[in-house]
Amino acid sequence: EIPNLEEQKKRLQEVADFITKQAIPNLIKELLHGEVSLPVDSQTLGELLHGHGINVRYIGKIAESVRNTESPFLSILLERIIFAKCLKHFTKEQMRTTNHEDFPELVARILNCTFGSEKCLEVIEEGLQNKPEGEVNGQPQEETKEPAAESISKKKKKKNKEQEDLKAEEEAPETNKSAKKKNKKKKTGIAKPAENASTVSDIFIQIDNASGGQEQEKPYNKIKPTEVWKRVVEIAKKRYQYDLPQSFKEFVPFKYPLTKLATLRDFCLSTGIKLASKHYQLHHNGKHHFGGEQKSQGGQKPASFLAFTSEDVMDISPIIKHLDPISEDARVNLEIAYKLVAEREFEDAIDSLVASIQIFMNLYGPIHKDIAICYSRLGSLFYKLEDYQQALMHHKQALLVLEKFYGTDHPQTGHAYLNLGLFYFSVKEYERGFSYMLKSLYCFNLVGGECHPEASNVLVSLASKYQEQKKHQAAISCLLEALDRSTIIFGEKSPRVAHIYQQLAVTHFEIKDMKKATEFQENAIKILKENYPSTDPKVVDAMMNLQNIQNSGKEKQAEESKKQAGEPKKRAFGQNKPLQTANGQRENANEKFNADQSDLRNESQFDRESALQRLRFAKIQAKQGTRGPNQVDLLRYMQYMQSRSGYLNENAGQAPSTKE
Repeated sequence: EIPNLEEQKKRLQEVADFITKQAIPNLIKELLHGEVSLPVDSQTLGELLHGHGINVRYIGKIAESVRNTESPFLSILLERIIFAKCLKHFTKEQMRTTNHEDFPELVARILNCTFGSEKCLEVIEEGLQNKPEGEVNGQPQEETKEPAAESISKKKKKKNKEQEDLKAEEEAPETNKSAKKKNKKKKTGIAKPAENASTVSDIFIQIDNASGGQEQEKPYNKIKPTEVWKRVVEIAKKRYQYDLPQSFKEFVPFKYPLTKLATLRDFCLSTGIKLASKHYQLHHNGKHHFGGEQKSQGGQKPASFLAFTSEDVMDISPIIKHLDPISEDARVNLEIAYKLVAEREFEDAIDSLVASIQIFMNLYGPIHKDIAICYSRLGSLFYKLEDYQQALMHHKQALLVLEKFYGTDHPQTGHAYLNLGLFYFSVKEYERGFSYMLKSLYCFNLVGGECHPEASNVLVSLASKYQEQKKHQAAISCLLEALDRSTIIFGEKSPRVAHIYQQLAVTHFEIKDMKKATEFQENAIKILKENYPSTDPKVVDAMMNLQNIQNSGKEKQAEESKKQAGEPKKRAFGQNKPLQTANGQRENANEKFNADQSDLRNESQFDRESALQRLRFAKIQAKQGTRGPNQVDLLRYMQYMQSRSGYLNENAGQAPSTKE
């Protein structure tokens, strides 16, 4: 039986109400309170939405709900993902009306109209990129002397060649003249394309050759930035019910350089475009050259003001959506392993994880994300069992699989770098730990830009590790960068910002900069009082830390004042040594006398102890009936010491009885 149409509409309405009134508010609540892992790009956001039963087309409704909250990060993330998806639809529209041979030029044109610098957008909008080299704003530039000389020499060679050809024609017979006339007709006339053509491509080649080499202007070369933005705004309103700003200048994600780069990455991933790995000029720095003034690195072609060229587009591949097969046995083994870990039965958990790895390898092969997750779990379990060699091996295997499966620019790979760096810190291999943490920071900057919490968390972790190594200046630099990013992400009144203020206060306290430490701690207390009551333990601890910092500052000031009071006066003009008071001279003399007396006492004590040792040795030799070669000298020395100090007994100076 075919169900009733009204019943189908009713069910669809119920599903839509459930998504808009329950699923989306619950997801927003979880994102704001940190109950779920925050998305980084369009792929992770799509997985998160599908996991909660929400379609991707509801991104606009989620972004509209998040716009007025105290979390600018989510608003910026959703806005840039909406822009990337709308630009993808615009690119597909243009590709349908363009030959596939011109796709690289079309993609380069669209990228220049969207991701180019502000100066680049202005020039493209005015159409100056189509003007000949050396002409800017309708005024020809001055040419250098070398190109002028080259052009004159070329003209002379051309004239000489024409004269030689005329002489050869006059001398040649009439048959050659008729053949040359036919060749001229072939050059100037349009031949019939179907006479010598075997395929359709040959026909198009003949038509192109017959056109006399004159290139017609392509339709995509007329695309301008304002037209692209206008169409993107229309698509966003139609597909996602979201209102984007009216111009590129008002688009918030493009105000941050790394976030703009992350948006470009989202667009390429959603369309299957692969760009060359190089530095792209996405922001204007006053170094654009519009003519042939500056040569490129090769020294042959003049530098272009465009950020992208057709040569930068390496490949365009289709995006195929698919579902991976799921093994029930592997899923059961993973659940058992998690339960065993919770029960602290690590060895049994390791066996379950190894069994699940074998199943995944038989199903997917050696390179898959689930296998990397199992390797990472095994590494953490071996670390808890203090088997550091096995832990390091499994963490490296997890990183290798993730680099092969996702690439180096993926959040999962960034987390693997971070875990490996923290592991190296735990075993006190600091250089490798810093290198892997910096790799994770680079990965998160590339994927999420400045406006992502993971990059801020990595900066805070780096600061703590620098602080442990007594590299306070590097720690302060990381914390200040994390403070700027956290202010953008969470707002100025977030408890996370207060936590960074407290870490800055501790770092300045360690380098004895009490003024800065007090300032940062006061800022932290101010934010904490706005979020928590005054009786909260966090506020109380912050107040105690501020009091300790202030007390330490007072003690430091007292010590400095004492030093200044006890220091000698400044030297007078023309004297090499500073002036001293009479009391100071008397104190120095007393200290010198006491030092001399202590040296004398030490010498006399040493002499006494050495004499006693020699006396004991002589008595032992006398009892044994032996006589050393220095026996007489020893007795003389003992008599000398007796007369000097009176320390030895009277019988000590007598010669011991020996058996001859």
